[in-house]
Amino acid sequence: MALKLSKERIALALEDRFPGKKVKLVRQLQAEWAKVIGAQPSASSYYRWISGALPKSSEHLWKLARVLDVDPTGLLEVEKIHENEINSLIRMFQIDMWGHNSAVSYLKDFLGRQAVWPNAEYLQKYFSGRRWFTADFVHDAAVNKNFYQMVALASCDVAERQTVRTFHIAFRQESLFAGRWLQYGIIIRTPDKVVLLHINGDLQSYRPGGPMEPSRFETFFGPESVTFRVACLHDFTLEVLSSQAPALEAVRFR
Repeated sequence: MALKLSKERIALALEDRFPGKKVKLVRQLQAEWAKVIGAQPSASSYYRWISGALPKSSEHLWKLARVLDVDPTGLLEVEKIHENEINSLIRMFQIDMWGHNSAVSYLKDFLGRQAVWPNAEYLQKYFSGRRWFTADFVHDAAVNKNFYQMVALASCDVAERQTVRTFHIAFRQESLFAGRWLQYGIIIRTPDKVVLLHINGDLQSYRPGGPMEPSRFETFFGPESVTFRVACLHDFTLEVLSSQAPALEAVRFR
């Protein structure tokens, strides 16, 4: 199955960006694109994207994401990515040959060992004046090790409305790979779902109690000390939950 855009999350982003505009969405997109970007693609391109077709280039995907004010990775229909597609993406990254998936070729600047992470060039180019919001947390193996730690993420700008938020998760060890970062997954949040995609192809989700409830995930605190980083296009807070916290539903990087 070829990679596609999520029609559900595009609809949420459109509702968030153009509230109450149930008709003439393409005209709304065209008007906003002209104001924010300038030169426009064909009208048929808008219809294809709203229907789930992946743009032909990462440039158009990032421009669409800018007009909708969302992270482009969060627009991908990750729920239908199969293990063989994850393997294909990894192979394309390794040999830098993206073929028919050129729309997601930007991932090569996020995945793999990165000295600076997340990559800021795309925001400078497509989201002028914006920056990545990041939060770090540390696993000290000298204190405790070999357990799953729960973390809660809460968006700062989310009210009782439709919205899409994407969180990128990475880690690094100071003593290995010159302290470079390695992104190992993403979390996509909508009002009624938390979705996790691990770089190994594992996919998990759960339904939170409401749109204001934080998104929770667990990651492994192993035998070595590690620094973790979460990055998002929109402002958020991060809380490392106490091990004594009551049982809460969460997705897990395993």
